[in-house]
Amino acid sequence: MEGESIVEVVERVVSGMKDPRVVGRTLHSLSDILVLTLSGVISGIESWEGIVEHVQDREEWFRSFLELKNGIPSHDTLERVFERIWPEDFLQLMLGLSGALHESFDGKIISIDGKSLRGSFDRLLGQKMKHLVSAYVGESGVTISLAVVSEKSNEIKAIPEVINAFNLEGATITSDAMGCQTAIAGQITEKKGDYVFGLKGNQGELHEAVETFFAGSTLEDSKTADPTVFYNIDKEHGRIEERAYFVDDNVKWLPGFSRWAGLSSIGMVISRRTEKQKTSEERRFFISSLPAVAEPFAKAVRQHWSIENGSHYVLDVTFGEDKSRIRRGFAPENMAIMRRIANALLRTDTTPKMSMRRKISRANRSTEYMARMLTTPLVKQV
Repeated sequence: MEGESIVEVVERVVSGMKDPRVVGRTLHSLSDILVLTLSGVISGIESWEGIVEHVQDREEWFRSFLELKNGIPSHDTLERVFERIWPEDFLQLMLGLSGALHESFDGKIISIDGKSLRGSFDRLLGQKMKHLVSAYVGESGVTISLAVVSEKSNEIKAIPEVINAFNLEGATITSDAMGCQTAIAGQITEKKGDYVFGLKGNQGELHEAVETFFAGSTLEDSKTADPTVFYNIDKEHGRIEERAYFVDDNVKWLPGFSRWAGLSSIGMVISRRTEKQKTSEERRFFISSLPAVAEPFAKAVRQHWSIENGSHYVLDVTFGEDKSRIRRGFAPENMAIMRRIANALLRTDTTPKMSMRRKISRANRSTEYMARMLTTPLVKQV
């Protein structure tokens, strides 16, 4: 069975979405508006005016697969629509793309992390900065779920909502200390997933116990053929980074052990960085429902940071999310969802040595390349 294109996903999702506009006073289809805006975002355009100009330059091409019954919508129309669509409805686009790209999440590592929309703060409007909590699959580059909160301190409350949006059976959920909560561990294991949680001061007694347990271990101890340890080294541009991973299944003595559903192992990572003859070392500690085998633990820990490098960094540096001046209504979070969809679509192009910035530039120049993003059937990720 041939997969859907993102245009078909949009049309399918919109058919079940509540249109925020006044019935009988709409000139443009909601699906057309969303596809045109997505094309602009894929091309690295952030302003409503810029998106309209981008579409006007390619009107004949867009008419080859969109209705555009009453021409091209104005920038005011785009802005009003994005201000009014409930983010919970808009999120269905992200879930639709996720379903088009994934058969299941069995065996996948899903990173949970928070990010602030810095440009959403507006003193004149009396609007606080908005914060997002996302679930991200590093292997495919797809954000599969997202929740919006008005205070950073509420991110913990948003994680259960994010996790509930998808079937995580067989997946491993990773989170820093923000998500290291007994209730979240219970939710994950109940849904037949696994977890790897970072430990910090919010779990003071538990953190101290795990730190004490591994206190005598050194990076050199990991350079042995033992399944409970794993070592790797990266050398690049005169910088050497060594990482040692340790796991152990001796967990029943831990303070509060009975409160952590599925807790099966504890872990430590020693990171040693040498650059210009200066060496620094850091230790991080974890609890996990995974068996005490170091290599899968190492993969989960390393891949957790893919949400920073493959999503947050790209969104800020390449898509300009931090600098966005879109602030009114629900537009900041809805455009944040659009950027994540654009990021995922561009990552489906695996052309060697093609940076994200070059892909965006190419999408802006070439309707043939844009067609690969919008109208070509999506291939499910293995």
